[in-house]
Amino acid sequence: MKFVSLFFAFFLVSFTLSSFGEEVLVKVSLPSPRDKVSDFLARGFYIYEVGPDFLIGAIEADKLSPLAKEYPCEVLIPGLETYHARMFPGVDFGRFHSYQEIVDTFNIIAQNNPDLVRLDTIGRSVQNRVLLAMKITENAGGSGSKPRILFDATTHGNENIGSEVLLYLVRYLLQNYGVDPLITHLVRTREIWVIPIVNPDGMVARTRGNANGVDLNRDYGYLWDTGWGSPGPFSQPEIRAIRDFFQRAPFVIYITYHSGTEAAMWPWGYSTNAPYDSIFMSFLCQRYSYYTGYPAFQICRGLYETHGCSSDFAYGAEGAFCLAVELCSPHVPDTSRIDTICRKNTSANLEILRRLAYGIRGRVYDSLTQQPVKAIVISDPPNFPIYTDSNGYYFRYLHSGNYTIRVIANGYREKVIPNINVPADTYVVCNIPLVPDTTIPIFSYKCMACNIKDPADHSNRSLTAFSLGRRDSRRLSLGVKGWAVFDMQRLIINGPGNDFSLYEDDSDPEGCSVYVSMNWDGPWFLCGIDTGTSSYDLSRAGQGVCRYIRIADDGDGTNGPTGGFDLDAIEGVITNAPALVLQDRVIYDSSGNNNRRLDPGEEVSLVLILRNMGRQSANNLSGILRTQDPFITISDSLGNFGNIPPDSQRGNETDRFILFAHPQTPRGRQCLFSLYLSGTGYTDSLTFILEVGEITITDPIPDGDPAIYYAYDDIDTLYRQHPVYRWIELRNRGTQLPITLDDQTIRIPLPFVFKYYGIRYTDSLSVCSNGWISPIRTTSAVYTNQPLPDPTSSNPSAMICPNWDDLYPPYGNRIWYLYEPDSHRFVIEWDSVHYFSPNTLWDKFEV
Repeated sequence: MKFVSLFFAFFLVSFTLSSFGEEVLVKVSLPSPRDKVSDFLARGFYIYEVGPDFLIGAIEADKLSPLAKEYPCEVLIPGLETYHARMFPGVDFGRFHSYQEIVDTFNIIAQNNPDLVRLDTIGRSVQNRVLLAMKITENAGGSGSKPRILFDATTHGNENIGSEVLLYLVRYLLQNYGVDPLITHLVRTREIWVIPIVNPDGMVARTRGNANGVDLNRDYGYLWDTGWGSPGPFSQPEIRAIRDFFQRAPFVIYITYHSGTEAAMWPWGYSTNAPYDSIFMSFLCQRYSYYTGYPAFQICRGLYETHGCSSDFAYGAEGAFCLAVELCSPHVPDTSRIDTICRKNTSANLEILRRLAYGIRGRVYDSLTQQPVKAIVISDPPNFPIYTDSNGYYFRYLHSGNYTIRVIANGYREKVIPNINVPADTYVVCNIPLVPDTTIPIFSYKCMACNIKDPADHSNRSLTAFSLGRRDSRRLSLGVKGWAVFDMQRLIINGPGNDFSLYEDDSDPEGCSVYVSMNWDGPWFLCGIDTGTSSYDLSRAGQGVCRYIRIADDGDGTNGPTGGFDLDAIEGVITNAPALVLQDRVIYDSSGNNNRRLDPGEEVSLVLILRNMGRQSANNLSGILRTQDPFITISDSLGNFGNIPPDSQRGNETDRFILFAHPQTPRGRQCLFSLYLSGTGYTDSLTFILEVGEITITDPIPDGDPAIYYAYDDIDTLYRQHPVYRWIELRNRGTQLPITLDDQTIRIPLPFVFKYYGIRYTDSLSVCSNGWISPIRTTSAVYTNQPLPDPTSSNPSAMICPNWDDLYPPYGNRIWYLYEPDSHRFVIEWDSVHYFSPNTLWDKFEV
């Protein structure tokens, strides 16, 4: 897979690559390119542009040769990293600004304009660089009632022309405030937020991904999916920071900048189905196109399908209209084009800022107390939700016409206001008082994350918005093995009987698993598994209270328009009762090593701190501690907590539990405990886990809890199972495997029965060039590490991975194997095998 030069007979052009792992920018000619998008993405081809008979994108040089054997390929830029270095010499990047220059410039701008600018640090990158967010408006330190817009850029670190556009926009607004009447009006009446660099580490390193190598525009947890460049929903600190920033206040419009082609696009990215607000978003994109000349289209229709992108998250989860703008091709323009790109996009942004205020706006408040209400606001048409901010204000972008507004909020009666006439190019104010009603069930307020299994033909037209609010016969179809996480906004309390219900109410009930948590990203506690409309008791999850509910389809059936569990609504029971949660735990081990942990062989006293999240006091409260773990003995299981009023906490400090961990308890063992609580008119139970000891470098590593296998190495000398290691050199002694290519797997016979995780293997052993073996038949040569076991990934099962990495055995002394019948051992050696990148590194290892 490594090469210095290639000759393509297709078009008789040769070229030289600067390094084996460097990416090249390629134009691939082929008929019907849109039909091949998934195949090219699976090959590692990052697509920038989809033409009528071509694709333009970046691919690692080692993967270009097999691609060029199938399609005519034209190399546009032979080495992208070299190209970036030439465009951005040294730290200063020439006429492009460096990361540090942008950070320093934004700080100086904020210091020089305190009345108009507020600068926040909203998070940090993998390598601890700051993510900045700048607010521009009159009285920037206040929290006024103005429509908000958010701009961001450089989600892909090597697409930093967007940062230049935003720096230009910030300077233009502030320099013309008080001079230009339009700019002064926009700054006075809008709240403008700018995140100049989403991916600081990638920008510094000139790489598309972040420091973990993750494509951040596939990491958003809304409509996320496996296989698109992210290991999990909201897995990276940069995207978690953006997600948290969106929770501060709702945005009317969100504009995100990329480069690699030219386009002004709107959601969806995951589906060709038109969003409910397509008329409005397509209009805004067409207005943007008027000033820039960029073509305007829906992402999945005009570019390609993608999952976990910011535009789908901003619109689908948060209700913000999104414009995803591709600024130029190639993705790093010549420096002579920077000002031209910045000027025309600033003109387009002023048009969007002008239109930001159009539609209906107002304040939602409690009719009795006049206090603001966090509510869902739905205009009909188009019947898609937005949210009020913490002060109760909402801003709904609309064109001229007649609309009906419906407002729903937990703890209040629904309010419908018909016949609101919106004039052209302005807004109307509609303030909405809501009547409190404590008898209405709690309902789902927002979908925080989801993986909706949409078929390839995009026939699943349901939306997560269908499952918000109370029952209305509109259903979200999760798809087979799909899942979704919902914020109930208010706490569901464990009371008598069932505490919440899922409503499917259709003729084809499906099964699902239901989990609960106090945090949107877990830890999750299984509350039950059921089919169709069903009810759940929090005590089954060992929890006294929850705010978030995760629903996962059971995997039966086939995908289609209504595949998987179909969720109409989640409704929680209103309970006036105490709701106790475990806030903290304190271990006293003064008779042991006094490290405030439970270690093998120690007797400790345990204090549990409980917090009352409910609406009534828990009085005369006592608890009984139980465990079925064979390594734990509880000698004093009774604890007294006294009275715990609402929104307060208390522990059993004066009446501690006493536990003993047996000396043979494996370090790192997760021991499950149950606490049975009783008080005046109150009973409940909680579960929690205590870890015994901690695994150090001289301890074996378990494969799970409970462990089936432990991995011992030569420094685990305190254990009789530790191996006395002796290298067995196989070069010129064993048989050399005929692995001559990169990413190659060859099967060799198994000389004896091999039992692994309870399964007897007798056929063969698959040996991979990338440092792993498996006793199953496979041609996989996967080199990207994934969790084990993970049946949803591309990994073979039953893997043994001594050094799982992207290796290149043709550089080195290859791979050898040897069977010794007398000693009953089978040895495989990777002899001085080089890595793919950098190819100067190598390792020697064996199994």
